[in-house]
Amino acid sequence: MPANKNVKVTTIDCFPNDSIRRTVYRYGGFLRNEGSDSTNPFIEVLLVELQDNDKWINIQRCSTFLVPFLEIDTVQIGSIWEGNILQDNVYKFYGKLITKSFTFDFTNHRPKNIKPTYKVPNTDDEYYMPSKHLMLPKGNDFILQGYPFTHYTPETYRQVNHCLMVSNNNVQVITSAVHILHSLFVNRKDIRGMILSSLIQNIINRYLESYTTESVEDQTEYRIRIRKPYEDLGEIAIIFLANLALNEHVQNIVERLQHSMEITDFDPLQYGKRYPIVFPPHPTKLSVEVEGLWLDDNKTRFFITRFKKVDPIDDHTIDVNQDHINTIPKDDEKNPIPREKSKNKNEHINTQKPPSKVNGEYRKRSDVESGNTNGILKYSFNEPTTDPVEVDSYIRPYTDKSEDVETSSDEPHGNEKTNIKKSETTDKPPTRDERFDIPYIIESLQALALEKDSPLQKVYAINEFGEGIEGFNLANQRTCS
Repeated sequence: MPANKNVKVTTIDCFPNDSIRRTVYRYGGFLRNEGSDSTNPFIEVLLVELQDNDKWINIQRCSTFLVPFLEIDTVQIGSIWEGNILQDNVYKFYGKLITKSFTFDFTNHRPKNIKPTYKVPNTDDEYYMPSKHLMLPKGNDFILQGYPFTHYTPETYRQVNHCLMVSNNNVQVITSAVHILHSLFVNRKDIRGMILSSLIQNIINRYLESYTTESVEDQTEYRIRIRKPYEDLGEIAIIFLANLALNEHVQNIVERLQHSMEITDFDPLQYGKRYPIVFPPHPTKLSVEVEGLWLDDNKTRFFITRFKKVDPIDDHTIDVNQDHINTIPKDDEKNPIPREKSKNKNEHINTQKPPSKVNGEYRKRSDVESGNTNGILKYSFNEPTTDPVEVDSYIRPYTDKSEDVETSSDEPHGNEKTNIKKSETTDKPPTRDERFDIPYIIESLQALALEKDSPLQKVYAINEFGEGIEGFNLANQRTCS
């Protein structure tokens, strides 16, 4: 543990509470998380013991632990843990870890999916990911006494999907699907979790009040309006959501990811592992700064262990309308009571319960640095009008369009031919189905009830006979008159 009291200490409850130094070596498959919601499944994490001042790994002393996916920001490959305490330094992969920058042109080289067992075409025994650089033990009888963990088996790590991208200087760059999902899509935990578990239209409906496209000087421009109270989403989240709503390529990438996760079948009765297929959401180009190591002596293949900086999608300019009409601030919003900030900088990751919505853990942003957003985002306001609810005609109404998505029985989330119908523009004020608010109101009340010293002690429902019942069936919402 760091001696300096001003240094933040991060701990996690699912790692051994001892003094042995270990590193996160690989990610495995996704599993259902019984203690959380569907936005935060478990992912297998291979912990390997370190030796000789962290220079080498003892590959025979390894164990698989289950970590909630939304905590991958902290439990990154190469991170070093002394017992259950995160350390400042990282594993250097035998001194071969380096920092590199790559640019990609996806119009010339489309990314493709590979597994560690795949061989390079036109070779006899050359693997994309050779074991001499990324070793996995063939078998392991090592038992870590006294700690809950999953016994190591190599098969789960050989099944993990990886993304192969060819850089502009003709280097084959490889990284796991988990890294692509964590680093290249969006830097907020809540939205990243919804990508795994929620239909695209539900994600859009939650955050965007309206969205449309417009031709400006022969260029297609996206125009969106953020729903209250999500105006502080951050620029990277706004860029991703606008593209998710209006960019067919991004929609196809997310649909393929969700189809590989079989999210409609990921129910309480199923316990199988999932190995998602994930490609970058960027339609045409990507620039990154990464850490990793070369996989061959000729330096033609590179394996990414961590993304350090990623440029956002910049194929279209996004006009964000900030004129929220008919919004009257409450008295306490004009003079808010300042909250006392906690003096405790330490962080403890409790894997037995979901991230707290009350403390803002769901909204935390990853430590991946975002590239320049200049020229991508611009902000506009409606022109003054005497009618307080009149909006420009380009605003798309906020409606539930789930019935307009054509799908096939064998591909529940559509495929590349999926036809997502867009509602027509209108001069009428935007309308929306307020039933979408019900789950978020209930979630907020339940979170408030869990808060210490909260005046709200319990949240419950009543059935049609007036009897109190536990839980809410949000799948069958009905309105009563």
